Amino acid sequence: CGVINLNNMASSLENQVQLSIYLKDGLTTDQIMAVGKQIKAIPNLKHLEFVNKEQAMKEFKERLGDQQQLVNALGDVNPLPNSYVLTFDNPSDVKATAKLATTFQGVESTHYGQDIVEELFRITQVIRIGGIVLIAFLAAATLFIISNTIRLTVFARRKEIAIMKYVGATNGFIRWPFLIEGMLLGLIGAI
Repeated sequence: CGVINLNNMASSLENQVQLSIYLKDGLTTDQIMAVGKQIKAIPNLKHLEFVNKEQAMKEFKERLGDQQQLVNALGDVNPLPNSYVLTFDNPSDVKATAKLATTFQGVESTHYGQDIVEELFRITQVIRIGGIVLIAFLAAATLFIISNTIRLTVFARRKEIAIMKYVGATNGFIRWPFLIEGMLLGLIGAI
């Protein structure tokens, strides 16, 4: 249950990865639309949003909260560029997409928190592999316990088994009660 929760948390964090593509200043509306068309052609794109300079400045001021006077010192100058914000169906594609986007004409730079995202992907991979190893270990331990329980039961009932063989019981007839007992013990242990 804990492994599943960790995996769900890791997947949730991965799905929050966004790629920001910053455009060069001075692009015309047609040039901005052309870049948008190129971006829309990227496979595995989940969502695309255009953020103009004014909207970016408004969001920046909202994030600053009480420290908006820092931005007011700029006056009418808006240093923030127009940008596109992308999310993906498969977040592991963000690095390749960022590299591809830098080749588009009119793109100044890209940003997706490279160091953080790559560390996040590494951690989620470790969590997933650790979960698989843990599940495999627990499955092997369960099989070992069931096997030993059956062996101990056979050993404890060796006289009964010998009598059954003398009477003419087949090996299959003798094994079935032990297998059923082992499965029931495994089922009860799993609950």
